[in-house]
Amino acid sequence: MSKIASSISLLKKRFQIALKLFYNKPSIPVSDIAKETLAMITIIVIVFFAILFVVGLRSYFVIIEPFEVPAKLAENGYTGKTIVNRISFALDEISNDSGFKINGTVVSTGSATVPDVAIPVSSNSLRSMIVNFKQLFGNRIPTVTGDIVNINNNLKMLVRVSGDNKYIKPKNKFITDPGNDIEKLAQGAAEIIYAQIQPYVLVGYYINNGYYTFGSEVLQAVRIKARDAGYANLQWAYCLYMTKNYNKAIEKIELASKSTNSADSYNNIYRVWGYILRKQCKFDDAIKKFDYAIDLLPSDSFSYSGKGNILKLQKKYAEAILNLNKAIELNSENVGAKMDLKEISIILEPRKDPNASYLRLSKQPKP
Repeated sequence: MSKIASSISLLKKRFQIALKLFYNKPSIPVSDIAKETLAMITIIVIVFFAILFVVGLRSYFVIIEPFEVPAKLAENGYTGKTIVNRISFALDEISNDSGFKINGTVVSTGSATVPDVAIPVSSNSLRSMIVNFKQLFGNRIPTVTGDIVNINNNLKMLVRVSGDNKYIKPKNKFITDPGNDIEKLAQGAAEIIYAQIQPYVLVGYYINNGYYTFGSEVLQAVRIKARDAGYANLQWAYCLYMTKNYNKAIEKIELASKSTNSADSYNNIYRVWGYILRKQCKFDDAIKKFDYAIDLLPSDSFSYSGKGNILKLQKKYAEAILNLNKAIELNSENVGAKMDLKEISIILEPRKDPNASYLRLSKQPKP
């Protein structure tokens, strides 16, 4: 920090000298205050753009070149640039909807970096300068090219991704849609791009939208890197859990637990582990996992409700009520906890109004 401060101080002095040489002309009377103000503004602007440039150098870029399209399609407004804009929009939609959700809890995308999509334009924007600078020093930025062809009135799109950061070996496969819907073709292209450059973002999108089989298929094809092993195996375990492949899910969750060192990641791992063990009817082991998750994150509503659900199945209703109440206290929208409380109320007082007994149970002392 001291080096940065001294550099800024030196830069300021040099600008002051330059301003004095420039403004000390009889025809341009400028006060010292104006000089100092202008110098400071200049320094601030330079430092601001320098910071943006350094941050940009650390960012992850993907370049999408305009696609080749049939002349008739271009005449109807779908030029190569328009297609790229549609794909860019689809990429944004996937990244915005890629939060890995577990029963309502959003998990960070971990080490997966959402790329900055750069569409080549004839300008000297800061982003284009950063991209050119990175390429000048041998950084092979992933570049997307593609074509749309019309075969017997059926539009087919081919997407190619080049660069060093591919996770999946590319396959030359046409994207098609029975209705020739450009938006659906663009969506397919965006999924292919993410599968090759940041597959965990795509898997998060699939999980969030209930496409668990697709998520498993992507992870099956990915060359999982060591730095991503914890998060990737957590995603994979959850996809397998949701498709009822519990034995395989246990394998992946165990791998996830050995490949991470983040408390937040461990909390998610232990919670999912508890869910899987519950489905295998290993109730005591599942409760231990939920307890580990709660120790790591005491505000984890869904670990409390998971534990409460198992205690209900074990007919330990008093303990179940305490945990389910805690779950609702932490998250008033925890539907599962509310349903379990209502079910317990019906079991304990079958001849009374279940709604009334549920309300009474929900007011029990907190654990």
